[in-house]
Amino acid sequence: MLPFQSYALAKGFDNCLYTVTKAPTNAPERVYRYNPATRQGEYTSWQLPAQGSGGVWISGGTDDRGDLYFSTSDGNLLVRVNPASSKVSTVWSTDPLRKARYFAALGFAGAGTHANFCFDARRTLYQVYSTDGSLLRVNIDSRQPSPDILPLDGLPERGGYSGILLQNDEFGNRRLFLAGPKAIYQIDMDTKEVARIRRGVYTDLAGCNLFRKATTDEAPAPALVRAPWRGRVLDAITLQPLPRVGLRLRPVTVSSRADTALALTAGGAFTFPARPASLYATQLRLPGYVPLDTTFAAAAGPYAQDVLLRPLGVGSTLELENVQFSRGQGELLTTSFPALDTLATLLTASPGLTIELRGHTDNVGDPQKNVELSQRRVAAVKAYLVKRGVAPGRISGVGLGGGEPRASNAQENTRRLNRRVEFRVTGLQ
Repeated sequence: MLPFQSYALAKGFDNCLYTVTKAPTNAPERVYRYNPATRQGEYTSWQLPAQGSGGVWISGGTDDRGDLYFSTSDGNLLVRVNPASSKVSTVWSTDPLRKARYFAALGFAGAGTHANFCFDARRTLYQVYSTDGSLLRVNIDSRQPSPDILPLDGLPERGGYSGILLQNDEFGNRRLFLAGPKAIYQIDMDTKEVARIRRGVYTDLAGCNLFRKATTDEAPAPALVRAPWRGRVLDAITLQPLPRVGLRLRPVTVSSRADTALALTAGGAFTFPARPASLYATQLRLPGYVPLDTTFAAAAGPYAQDVLLRPLGVGSTLELENVQFSRGQGELLTTSFPALDTLATLLTASPGLTIELRGHTDNVGDPQKNVELSQRRVAAVKAYLVKRGVAPGRISGVGLGGGEPRASNAQENTRRLNRRVEFRVTGLQ
């Protein structure tokens, strides 16, 4: 739908998509408008200045007034377009974060960009540091950076963060969305809880922020909206129903932590009154099976989404998705607990199942230290499972360091695939 490749996309208040080419021309570029209603696009009269020799146009965003903004990859040029007047103006031509005391830690040679951005309703520009997903903030009116970095500890530890979008939902809750390694993540800005809501490779969320105001004390409390989630529990290989599964759901983004047990029909079907935009962790109990996903995001309105379980066999190896650690350390992050709880449930339901935990790193740094780090992480996972009631003798472990990569170590976006913990089935009775 675009006549060029683009990294900088913004959705206007008119529901049109506005974008500019990523080509490093260092020449003035005109903004392109695409109308999804007519499926037609055209160049506007709005012309952005030359982006400089430091990079390409990498990010676009929309503020609470409906103005469009475009930023270069080095963060040194931010341009505003007023759609009503067609006025194009430069907000800054030098990255304001250069004034922050922490800038030296961001701007080293080979570091990822921090120029992907979005706005909140308080005139704050949020930028995401692609190296680790931490947040940087600048007041758009004063051009003053926040004095500190806002880390998000529940994210995978390194690399690949790009699109960023901050929204207020209908209940006034602030939700941040990040396009990160292999997935989109949602962050509750009040509790700082991080959850993966969709797998896949994404580079730009390309949305305009929703600036709904929170409900005032005088306004009546909004009704608790529910939407029926209909699905089936299926064998991931044969797609046959698994009606004997014990299925429980637990909300992970609200204060309640109560589990709900769901009854399955003979065809493995279930119905659950889900709260739209909420995340639910699954607990599934069936000997010899492991779920492909442990967290699901509820959609608005009636919808269908199946739950898939993979059958296990001796020798089969599965990655523990969403098991994450403090950077360079062996301590588990709290976001790892749902996936490990699911594994503990599987082991409890299958008394004859024994596993070997296998820890991996990339090849950056001293090889022996990488082996030691992978061993510490395996030990942390085993300790968590033992605490959940699994006999220690059913779990062996090995730290392999960077010795068994599953992807190239030549660049960061593939190195991160090598930093993982897996489990291999060693016995199944």
